[in-house]
Amino acid sequence: MIPKLCGQFVAFTISSERDKFVQPLAKAVGNRIQYLTLFRGSKETRRLYKGVKKSNIQESLDGALITGQEFFERFDLDEEA
Repeated sequence: MIPKLCGQFVAFTISSERDKFVQPLAKAVGNRIQYLTLFRGSKETRRLYKGVKKSNIQESLDGALITGQEFFERFDLDEEA
C-alpha cells in the first residue's frame, strides 16, 4: 500500500523487521530501494566493515553510515558495542 501512496518513502527499521516489512516493500517497488545502515561507530564496530567497499563507508566521530543492500541485510547488533 505504501508505494501507491507516495513517490518517496523513508523508513527506519530494526533487524527484526526486515523479513516482514523491508522485503515485501522492496518487492512492491521493484527493488528501487536505497539501503542505508546507520549505527553508533566505535573501534569495536569497525570489525563489521570487513568485506565492505571503502566507497560505501562514511564515518563521523561517533557514527557510521554504510550503503548497500548486502550490508543492510546482514547487519545485526544484539547490544551496543
